Amino acid sequence: MWMVFARTPRADMPMWRGRRALAVLDAMLWPASAAAAVGMATVPTGLAGDFVVVGCGLLTARRCWTAWARNPRYRFTVARWSSALLALAILGAGLAIAT
Repeated sequence: MWMVFARTPRADMPMWRGRRALAVLDAMLWPASAAAAVGMATVPTGLAGDFVVVGCGLLTARRCWTAWARNPRYRFTVARWSSALLALAILGAGLAIAT
């Protein structure tokens, strides 16, 4: 038996001047950084690395389209992941000081 719960859709984000340009920059930044990390890997990634880079390119295109054409629906990735990355940076700095 399948249980289906319909959630209410999230509200659109408020528009402000420069939001579209920052959203496109944010949409390109994260997949490009993942592709760069794969490209700078010290071990040979082979075909899997090529697939990741191509997937990052496709993801960048889709995110850029959402950021440009459907801007009120776009949510910034920096705002979502910055607290987690900051916590990991603080943890790493704490471990480096402790050793």
